Amino acid sequence: LEDYNFFDPQVIECPYSFYKLARQQAPVMEVPAPVPGVKLFLVTRYDLVMQILQNVKVFSSNFSALQEGKAQQDAQLQEIYAQGWSQVNTLLTADPPEHERFRALVNKAFTASRVNKMQDYIEQVVDELIDGFIDQGECEFISSFASPLPIKVIATQLGVPQEDLPKFKKWSDAFIIRLSQMSSKEQEIECAKDIVAFQHYFYDRIEERRKQPQDDIISDLVQAKVAGERSLDMAELLNILQQLVVA
Repeated sequence: LEDYNFFDPQVIECPYSFYKLARQQAPVMEVPAPVPGVKLFLVTRYDLVMQILQNVKVFSSNFSALQEGKAQQDAQLQEIYAQGWSQVNTLLTADPPEHERFRALVNKAFTASRVNKMQDYIEQVVDELIDGFIDQGECEFISSFASPLPIKVIATQLGVPQEDLPKFKKWSDAFIIRLSQMSSKEQEIECAKDIVAFQHYFYDRIEERRKQPQDDIISDLVQAKVAGERSLDMAELLNILQQLVVA
């Protein structure tokens, strides 16, 4: 294991021999964190992972400080992010009982009937993507199929125009790069601008749905309420939409 650096690009590209060694020799191991002052542990064995996931009193899901990337120590990044909305805990970084409230609201947008209605469209998208490369006899699978398929499907479910799809991938990458803590200052600035652009784009979509609801997930989230609970505010809506796009 001493021969490996978990954050080495080659290990990230193909981590499986590293994972095998880790499970055998150190199923709970500390790895060098890319952020000074942060202790980072990698858990690679299924039974231990399940213990952690089920013990929310000891192991919190709230890593929102890490989500902020390097903005906590950088005035230039803070100035960019100030043009948008702050990060709030919703699904990914909320613990019970707060998590249950957001989960219940989002569940209303993913009813069985809505999910079942997606099948024909997903099959159509799959056919169209394959048609784009079938005559070549081969494809680069990620860029030609695996990446555009979920982006096209979630864009349709959110109710946004297909011509905006390239923005979705760029915005999604920006959130992931920020969380990785492995980017340069130039990348951090570019990501910050992309994240704020994402927020303003979906702010406009949310306001449109408030005035004129449609049969899509944004409308469902805008109107969602659980008995005795308030509806989602703008920062919460943007955070949930961010997680759906990245997912």
